[in-house]
Amino acid sequence: MKMKKTLSAALLSTVIGLSASMVSAYDLPMRGPIPFATWDANGNGTIEEQEFNTIREQRQEMMKSSGFMGRNMAGAPTFTQLDRDSDSMVTEEELTAMQQEGRWANRGMG
Repeated sequence: MKMKKTLSAALLSTVIGLSASMVSAYDLPMRGPIPFATWDANGNGTIEEQEFNTIREQRQEMMKSSGFMGRNMAGAPTFTQLDRDSDSMVTEEELTAMQQEGRWANRGMG
């Protein structure tokens, strides 16, 4: 019985995780700026480094599978560069400021 509950909990956790990643991938545009709400996958009003890395990897994978090579990916801003106040989270204002500076204008990560 305990094993059955553990498996059920693990299955539920996996389904929730897959659903969240599918929603993010679905909302992820192929080109142009990525909306703040897409970066903020958990909906808490900030972007944490794990969210940033996950969305960035999904975008890179989308581009590769569609034949885009992502030549400028090496120059795309890092999480640390976005986190201007070094509080381990990126606010919508920090993201917007970086996007408006044009740092992502031709890098496919906008």
